[in-house]
Amino acid sequence: MPTHVAAMLGVSAAAEEPVPAAAAEESPRPSGTFSASAVAVAVMAILGFGVIVGSVVSPPAESSQGTVIAVQEPAPTTPVQPPVTPTAKAAPAAPAPAAPVQQTVTQYVQAPTPPTPAPAPVVPSGPQLPDVKHLFLVVLPPAKYDDAFGPDSKVPYLATDLTKKGELVPNYYAVTSSPLANKIALISGQGPNPDTLAGCTSYNDMNPGTESTDTQQKGQVLGTGCVFPRSTLTLPDELVANGRTWKAYMADPPPPAASRQDTATTTDTTTTDTTSTPPPPQVCGRAPDTPFVSFHSVIDLPNCSDTLAGIDQLTTDLSTAATTPTLAYIEPHLPDLAADDAFLKDLIPKITDSAAYKDGGMIAITFANSPQDGDTPDSSACCAEPVYPNIPAPPPADPAAPVTALPPGADTATGGGGRVGLLLMSSFVKAGSTAVSSYNHYSLLRSIEDLFGLQPTGYAGYLGLLTFDSVIYNAPATSS
Repeated sequence: MPTHVAAMLGVSAAAEEPVPAAAAEESPRPSGTFSASAVAVAVMAILGFGVIVGSVVSPPAESSQGTVIAVQEPAPTTPVQPPVTPTAKAAPAAPAPAAPVQQTVTQYVQAPTPPTPAPAPVVPSGPQLPDVKHLFLVVLPPAKYDDAFGPDSKVPYLATDLTKKGELVPNYYAVTSSPLANKIALISGQGPNPDTLAGCTSYNDMNPGTESTDTQQKGQVLGTGCVFPRSTLTLPDELVANGRTWKAYMADPPPPAASRQDTATTTDTTTTDTTSTPPPPQVCGRAPDTPFVSFHSVIDLPNCSDTLAGIDQLTTDLSTAATTPTLAYIEPHLPDLAADDAFLKDLIPKITDSAAYKDGGMIAITFANSPQDGDTPDSSACCAEPVYPNIPAPPPADPAAPVTALPPGADTATGGGGRVGLLLMSSFVKAGSTAVSSYNHYSLLRSIEDLFGLQPTGYAGYLGLLTFDSVIYNAPATSS
C-alpha cells in the first residue's frame, strides 16, 4: 500500500506485509483486526466518498501481488438509525363512475363566400318603341274615309302614292262631331263641350272651369266655354317641360263673306243695305279654329305668336334638323279634298327630303272628323269612348229603326266623329302595310306621349285605351 494511503487510513507501514493473492482469496482476514462497526463505517465512507477515493487510488499498483487496504477503526459514533418509513394512509376509495352525460358540441364553420352572380339583364317594361325624334302631324279638314282612302278617293296622291310608302290604319276614328272639338282632343285629351262643338263663335273662358274628381273623368275640365284654364295641360306643355320643342304651322280658315249687300228698289228710292260680317277674333295672330288658342297655357306665353307660325315658315325650319321642332303640327285649313291633294303633293316631299325626317322622323296624316251633314253622316265611334261630362249622352238607339251595319272597327253607331283613317310614314313602319286594330284621336295622342316619355293627359289616360306598339311599329329601325 502506498505510504500516503496508509497514513490516511491510520495503518503503519511496518504492519503491511505482502500477502499472496491466492492466500488472500482463500483465507479470510482475522476477525480481530476490525470490528463489525468499523467495517460498517468503512463501507459507508467508501460509498459516500467513492468518487474521491477512486480518484486517489487511480495510480497504477506498486506490486503485482495486489493491494491490501487497511482501515483504522474510527471513533465511536452515534449509530445511524434507519429511516422510519411513514405508514402509508389508506387511499380513499375511488368514487363510483358518473353516469355518462351526453354533450352537444356546436361548431361554427364559416360558409364559403358565394360567387358574385352575373347581373340580370334589364327587361324593359311596356312596348318597345322606336327612337322617333321628329313627328310631323298633318290634320286635314273633315272627310269620310272612303273619300280619302277608298278606291274612288278624291285625294289620289294620298290614297295611292303615299299609302305605298307608309302604313295605313283604316280603323281609325274621330272622337266627337265637330272639327275644333276633335283637334282640341288630339292635343290635350279634353272632351267636347257645347261651345267647342259649335266651333267657338264666342271666345270666352271655361265656366266654372274646375277639374272633375271622377276617376273615370280624370283631368277633364267641367263647364262651357272656349278657353281652358292655365292648369290644363296640353301636348306642347309636356314637350317643353321635357326639354323638347314644338311649333304649329297653319293657314287661317277662309274668312266668311266679307259683306252681304242687299239692294231693295222702290218706286220712290233705291236703298242699299250693306251688312258686314265681322272677322273672327285673332289670338296670337290666329283664329280660334286653331286648337292651341283654346288654352291659356299657350296664349299666355310671350312667344305665343312665334309658336303659331304660317305654313311658309315650315320650309325654312326644315333646312336643318336643329331648327325643326320635335312636334310640327300642320293644319292648312283647305276648302276641299282636291286642295288637300295638291297641298300634300307639295308638302310631303319637302319633309321626306329633310335631315330631320331622315334622322328618326315620322309623318302622321289624318282628318279632323267625318262630315256630320249630307245624306249619310257618320257619327260612329270605336274604342269604348267615355261618356263626356259636358254634353248630354247620345240617345239610345231606336229599336224600331232599321239596323245599320257599323263601319269596320266601330263599336257604336253614335257618339263619335266617324271613321277617318290614318297614314303613318317612317322607317319604323313597313311600306305598303295595313294595320287591323282600332284606334282614335286619343290613341294617337297617347302614342305620341309614349314616344317622347310623357305622361298621358285627359282621355289619353283612359283605362283600356289601345295605343301603338309593335303592331304599328312593324319595321323597327335605328335612326342615324
